[in-house]
Amino acid sequence: MVIILLAAGKEQVANAGRQKWDYCAPKVNYADVRARVANAFAEKANELADAIAVVQGLSKDTSRSLVAAAVLFVYVAPCADKRMEQ
Repeated sequence: MVIILLAAGKEQVANAGRQKWDYCAPKVNYADVRARVANAFAEKANELADAIAVVQGLSKDTSRSLVAAAVLFVYVAPCADKRMEQ
């Protein structure tokens, strides 16, 4: 089968036949591929779980810090203002 392509005003002929450059490619061992992908998937799942744990810990620390700052602002700051007036 021959396909004629027009590119930049010139005709080019390309054979759409069998590719000759992959004749020596080894056969794919799909069982091995599945095993490697399964292992990689498990490793990535563990990495993601660890990252989520870190972010959750940071979120808890941030919440505690914000609560502490709010307590200081609501309860301690007005008292400090009154002390400064005296």
